Amino acid sequence: MNKIVLMFALITMPFFSHADDWDETESCRVKLKDSFAIEAKYCDDCDTDDIKFYVRGKKDNTIELKEDVIYLKKEGNVNGNGKSVLYRLWSANDDVDGIFNEDEDHLDGDTVYTIRIEFNDIEKSGNSYTVNLSYFLYDGTTLLKPGIESRVEFDHLSNSSDVFFEQDEDLFDLNCRPSSRPEPNPEPEFSVPDNVCESFPEPIQGWKQSQSKLVVTNKEVRITGWSDEYLADSQNYYTYKQDWENGSEWSTLRIGFDKGGQAWQLYQNPDSKVCNDAMGCLPGDGVAGDGSLAGNDGLVESRKAQTPTPLAAAFNSSRVLVIRMKETDANFYGKVCLSESDACSFTESGGKVVIRLKRDLKSLDIKGYNTNKTVELQLDGKRVIERFSYDSGNDLSLYFSDNAELTVKTFINTGSNPKLIFGSNVTVNVVGTDQPPGSYLNKNADFALEGAYFDYRTYQKELTLPVIYGPQASFHFKTNSGQVFKGFILAKSIVLDTSEHMYGAITSLWLDMRGSSKVSKPDYSCSSIEPNEDDYSLELTPESAFSLICEGISPTVSVLSDGKLASDFNGTVVVSIDGVEQSYSSPSEKFSIESGEENKVVSVSAYIEGDQDDTLVTGSYEFVPFKFSADDQYVVAGKSKVVKVKTLACDDNGGVVDVDNGYNGTLTSTSSWIVPASGSKGNVTFAPKFVDGTAKSEFVVDESGQIKVSLEDSNFDCTGIEGCPIEGSGTLKGNFMVYSRPWAFALCSTADTNLDTATGTSSGGKAFIAAGEEFDIQVLPIKYQAENTGEVESSSAWCNAASITSNFFLDGSISNQVKLTSEVASPISYASNELLVSNDSLLQPRVNGDKQYNFTDLYWNDVGSLKVMASTKNYDSTCSSPIGLEGWYECTQLGYRNIGRFYPEHFKITKTTWDYPDTQEDASYIYMEQKFDLVQFDVSAFSSKGELTQNYGLFSNAYKVNFELSGDYAERLNIDDESEFNKSDWSGAVWSKSWSNSIEWSKLALPDGPFNSGIGEKPTVTKIGLSIRQEKNELKDPSQFKYIQKVEGETEKTTTSNTQSLLSQPDVRYGRINLDDVGGRSGSRLTVPLRVEYWNGIRFVRHADDGGTTIEAELEKQTVIWPGNEVGCDVIVEVVDDDVTKPEGYNTISDAQVDQGTLPNDLNERLLAHQDCSNPPRQQSQVWLDLDANGLPWLQYNWRGKGEENPSSVVTFGIHRGNDRVIYRGEPGLTAQ
Repeated sequence: MNKIVLMFALITMPFFSHADDWDETESCRVKLKDSFAIEAKYCDDCDTDDIKFYVRGKKDNTIELKEDVIYLKKEGNVNGNGKSVLYRLWSANDDVDGIFNEDEDHLDGDTVYTIRIEFNDIEKSGNSYTVNLSYFLYDGTTLLKPGIESRVEFDHLSNSSDVFFEQDEDLFDLNCRPSSRPEPNPEPEFSVPDNVCESFPEPIQGWKQSQSKLVVTNKEVRITGWSDEYLADSQNYYTYKQDWENGSEWSTLRIGFDKGGQAWQLYQNPDSKVCNDAMGCLPGDGVAGDGSLAGNDGLVESRKAQTPTPLAAAFNSSRVLVIRMKETDANFYGKVCLSESDACSFTESGGKVVIRLKRDLKSLDIKGYNTNKTVELQLDGKRVIERFSYDSGNDLSLYFSDNAELTVKTFINTGSNPKLIFGSNVTVNVVGTDQPPGSYLNKNADFALEGAYFDYRTYQKELTLPVIYGPQASFHFKTNSGQVFKGFILAKSIVLDTSEHMYGAITSLWLDMRGSSKVSKPDYSCSSIEPNEDDYSLELTPESAFSLICEGISPTVSVLSDGKLASDFNGTVVVSIDGVEQSYSSPSEKFSIESGEENKVVSVSAYIEGDQDDTLVTGSYEFVPFKFSADDQYVVAGKSKVVKVKTLACDDNGGVVDVDNGYNGTLTSTSSWIVPASGSKGNVTFAPKFVDGTAKSEFVVDESGQIKVSLEDSNFDCTGIEGCPIEGSGTLKGNFMVYSRPWAFALCSTADTNLDTATGTSSGGKAFIAAGEEFDIQVLPIKYQAENTGEVESSSAWCNAASITSNFFLDGSISNQVKLTSEVASPISYASNELLVSNDSLLQPRVNGDKQYNFTDLYWNDVGSLKVMASTKNYDSTCSSPIGLEGWYECTQLGYRNIGRFYPEHFKITKTTWDYPDTQEDASYIYMEQKFDLVQFDVSAFSSKGELTQNYGLFSNAYKVNFELSGDYAERLNIDDESEFNKSDWSGAVWSKSWSNSIEWSKLALPDGPFNSGIGEKPTVTKIGLSIRQEKNELKDPSQFKYIQKVEGETEKTTTSNTQSLLSQPDVRYGRINLDDVGGRSGSRLTVPLRVEYWNGIRFVRHADDGGTTIEAELEKQTVIWPGNEVGCDVIVEVVDDDVTKPEGYNTISDAQVDQGTLPNDLNERLLAHQDCSNPPRQQSQVWLDLDANGLPWLQYNWRGKGEENPSSVVTFGIHRGNDRVIYRGEPGLTAQ
């Protein structure tokens, strides 16, 4: 087993003189020599006022603890001298890691969790204890999460130790002697999604208004779980009868598919048990034994699911992400998912790696090969990935956490044994490529899984099964043997391959079931669901009317849901006409009222059976011999409309005649408000005047609502007029209904938010607020202002009381709602799918006592400008056939404002790379004038809520910031920020500059440093940083750097500035190579000692950190010092190592690496000098090592004040040596120094 020393969980805290007081701690005592367990309770948002804390331990003035962390330490209070060693056993604090960790964002804030940590297999060595740790997170007795860490080492502890945490409102009830752990979890309770009755009423079906086909290729296929109501309906059965042999017959089940493939397997085989494990399945094109059509009984459509809504996903990200498991791979998760990555992050614990995505992607390619760890890609929240390629490699699982929603265009499993883990209420949207219905396999399908494994994991008390939704996508679905997929699939086409077993339901236009595949629907029923009073309302139109006694009236009763016809209604509507009841099951029904040729009033009432109190509507209809006639009107408040009124009568033969010749009577019009019944009424202008039997007049109402307009001429007499009835005098009456809506919604400023100046875009105009900061919008329904159709851009001139249609806020008898939506206005090619969010709500009920819709705490986590739109919840832009006032209100024109400019709230340096040369091996330093392998600076733009603002890179250059190097010593780097730093270096939310093998730190004439080194007598610490360049008034937005700064002896604080220091400073050292002078007998071979030195702030000293500089015996030149006149031999310098097999005892080699800055090194590789002549004389020569030829020019030095020069050695042959064990170097008078 691997031994893990968890240094990240160890805090070694020296005592300080300052006093950062601990709060009171809750603690208990444990004995480390024996196995034991601890438990504690955790709740993030609970009201803990009534929780009693039992406190052992005292305040301590030496160590600052973190909240939401459980610690282990040596027994006793922290006092005295020395060090206190704390181990973080568990953490829910974002700032620190423990051995086990929880993210509070993934826990239910109101739930009390139990944390249990068990210590087992303990080995003691001195003051060190090595243990196996087991971790359990419980909700009550339900195990939510286990964890294991093996052979964890705890140092500096004693047998008696303390477990404790800082007392706060989240951690409480610490127990060091808990009872045994609860029994293992049972299988989680499963529940079905909310939309099963619309999308999955039975185990399989097509959907309405589209042709669908079921293909069954094997008699072992099974489709079970049909609802009791479906099986109880005799209309869903057909008795198939052979017209051959003995005329055998058997039952088949009619299904919601138009066509079938392989009729023998489906229904012609008397032994078929495909449907409900008992009978065959008969599709709409099924034929009888005699060859006649039997399947189409006129009810196939009613057996189908509702037509699904197509997906309208926007794939706007250009980010491509590749993730691999092999450490040496360039796309290793440990490299591409570091903390500064904008795309992903990872955590690693106990041999398990969890990778999380931070953003939407153009494509994701992830493979699980080449690792001995268990790896999960965890998908949280809403995520959009255009192309998702996944290969498990046997070690990589996909975990969809609770409420996750993934939208892809294609999802392809490229390897074997994929494993998908589903939390509760997961949705996978597959946009697909809209291929024609058919059987698509493997990579030809938009969503492909082969040999899949499934698991289910949730923090909730029950798990709502997942939905995979792709109404325009093709699927190839194949589980591993014995596996069951629990969930629901809606697909244009799907192949269930070989042994696929589903516990759920499928709705598809092409369902191909092969081998022994099986679909089993959970036990739920849709036909028994009663209408919900919150879902349905009734509309009776018209509610009143005048009709001639010689004709009938045909009112319509409609069942509405959210202002629209409720196509999913399956209840009963009861209509009473003067006390005589009749029933209807259709969501819209016309019925007739006759007068029996009598002058009378007929009363009508209607309601939904079982919900009479909340759905009752009434109407009154009067039959008269003559009347005024006008159509019901749908108008806009404040906008005039011409209304035509005619006079109609019954003639002697019972026919209707238009009294349009000669009638010039005077009529009176009155109006009464039906909706709202109280409150503001508004003014109605309508003054029709008859000329020859017809009146035309402009109708204007300046308010919204429903108005009944009554017309009357009490002195009607048409005697002598053509078409006048026999009884031609009396009172002439008529009425019509007017439905008036607001013209549009206006988006207006509030006391805290001025939208009038919020007109900036990504390429112009004024700044508004920073991304993530909150603002408010007031929405008003307004009267007609201008001849605009469709969407209406708001004007501040309309934001006043005189423009408002106040009635819109009144009367709760209809249930419209008002919503805010948004889309990105600029930049045009936006990179983020982030849109407007509210901490409050983006939806409000129409009825509002304040007579204004105040949408508060709005924010956008990206930058640019937003088109913010206000409309009714079910806004109908076409408005082709509104029904009543509720439907007409849904036609109120959408109002919008383009709001901006949103700008980054802050910048932060997110990456600083100083890649030191490979020649330094693992050392993290560089010599002056030596080039870095790589230098990179990244700056990211953030919202105030810490989200990356992906649109920033698409701003026009004039509205993006640029940077410059700042801080002392920045000029020592050969970076020309004037020319090399550009606004075009922004991509998405990240500005990035990098240089390969070109950046170096310049030397001065006199040595200085070392810089940012942990060595030396007088090291210098630099603060090189980046500053926002401020030239020529070019800054358009007030964005600044913001970062966490910690000053020694102080707590961390957030700093806002135009400058931020780089995340790391380069370790730079002034280096040189020095050669010692040597001497010996003529003809001898002399070792020339070599040292790599660095300036320690006071003097040059040996550079013990250098184990990588490689030396070759390349000489620049040599000169003979004596005897004069250049008499003497050439001096040969070689790099050698020991070789006892050779007479001379050494072997010439090409180069040697210094060891702790010196040659000879630990292998006795060395520089060797000797004379190159047959009779070597006494001589003294100076040789210069060529560092340019060595590739080490940065180790030259200004030896003589004449500029950078190579190092030299004076080599003397023929000096007196009294004892071979004593080597005299540079004797006075001999070496001419």
